[in-house]
Amino acid sequence: MKKVRILLVQNIETKGNGARDFLESAGYDVLWAGSGMSALITASHEPFDLILIDTALPGTEGMDLCRRFRNNAGTRGKPLILTVGRGFSTASFAHTENRPDEYLEKPYTERALNVMVAGLLDQTADRAAEEQASPPAAEPTPMAVRRPVLRLVPRTPSGDTDALTAEPEERNSIIDPTTGLFSRRQFEAMFSKEFKKCVRFMQQMSCMMINLDGRMMGRTADEELVKSIIGLVQSTIREVDTIAWWTGESFVILFPNTLRGDAVQAAARVLEAVAAHPFSWPDATRITMSIGVAGLPDPNIDTEQKLIDAAVDACSRALEGMDRVPKRMERQAAGRKAEEKKAAG
Repeated sequence: MKKVRILLVQNIETKGNGARDFLESAGYDVLWAGSGMSALITASHEPFDLILIDTALPGTEGMDLCRRFRNNAGTRGKPLILTVGRGFSTASFAHTENRPDEYLEKPYTERALNVMVAGLLDQTADRAAEEQASPPAAEPTPMAVRRPVLRLVPRTPSGDTDALTAEPEERNSIIDPTTGLFSRRQFEAMFSKEFKKCVRFMQQMSCMMINLDGRMMGRTADEELVKSIIGLVQSTIREVDTIAWWTGESFVILFPNTLRGDAVQAAARVLEAVAAHPFSWPDATRITMSIGVAGLPDPNIDTEQKLIDAAVDACSRALEGMDRVPKRMERQAAGRKAEEKKAAG
C-alpha cells in the first residue's frame, strides 16, 4: 500500500525536530523543507498528500506560505495544517479561502498531531469519493462571448513574455517552467523584502549574477546541459539562498545575511564545480561563464535596483576578463583529476 506523503515545512535549524521523527515512525513518508522557498520548489517537483507548516520560517512567514499554497492551482486543494503559537489570531488571514484547514497550537502532543493529520486525510478521502460518485455536471450553455485564446509565447532574449495574452495565473507564476527555478517576478518580490529588512536592521546581504555565454549556450544549448549547470550551482549554495532565472542567459542568487566577501567565495565554488564537471554535451568542450557579486553594506548602494545593477556591472567586468578565471579553474580541476588518477593507480 502506498504511503501517505506529508510535506513538512519547519525551520532549517530544527530539521523537523520531533515532528519529522514521529510522522515517519507513524508510517508516513515525510518530505522536509527547511524554508518557505525550499517548500515551494519541493511542491513544484514532488507529489504529496498533506502540508504541515510552522509559522516561524526563515525568509518568509508561515502565513504567507499558506496563502501561496492556497493561491496555486496545483496545491489549492491539499489539506493544510498550520502550527501556531499561543494567542495566534485567525484574523491574520483577510480572506477565508487563504486559511489552512486546521490550526495546531504549540506545544502540541504527538497524539494531537496524529489525530489532526488522520482526520484531515479521512475528510479528503471522503470528499474525493463523493466527487467520484456524483454524476457529471451538465455542460454550460454556450455563451455568445468567447474567451480569448491563450497564445503560448516563446521566451525572448530578455526573458519576458507577452503578459497581455497570458492567463493571470501564468503571469503570477512562482516557478519558471523552463528551468524549475523561481521566476523573475517571484525573485523580485523576495529580494525586495530582504533588502528592506537589511536596510531597516542594518544587516548584510549579497546578490550574485551569473551569465552563460549565449553564443555557446543559452537557448541554443541542449536543455539537459543548462539543467546540469543549474544543478551544479544549487549544490554549492545553502538552502536559505534563493536562485532564480533572470533573463534569457542569466540567473541570479540572493544570499541573505551574507557579506560580499563570503559571496565571492561562493562564486569561486560555483566556478570550480562547473570547471571540474565532465559535461557530456558534444559542444561543451569549453563552458564560458561570468559571475558578478555585489552586497550590503555599501555606501554607494541605497536602493534595490542599485544592488542589482552593481551585480550586473560586476558580471560584465568579469565577462571582459573571463579568459583568466576559467583557465585557472580548468588547471585546478585538471590537477585534481591527475591526483585522483594517481591515487587510484
